[in-house]
Amino acid sequence: MKCTSQALIFNSLVLFQEVETARHSMLRKIYYLTDEVLRSHLLLFRLPQHHLQLGFDMYEQLPPIRAKRLERVLGLQESSVDKGD
Repeated sequence: MKCTSQALIFNSLVLFQEVETARHSMLRKIYYLTDEVLRSHLLLFRLPQHHLQLGFDMYEQLPPIRAKRLERVLGLQESSVDKGD
């Protein structure tokens, strides 16, 4: 089974504790990146699209399921975590 970093980061399956800890750490680091473009690319990545300039397609805003996952990992009370602006 092929696994991308996005599948690892946003997957809701409970995995081994080491993997879960690594996933939470990656999400926290991505969320707090000072490079807004990189943060946006990592959070809003959708699918590889080789014909596009960046080589991938992006969501316009963080999908609700990803926002909920991010809020849960970060322990945020915000109703929306759209850091991809």
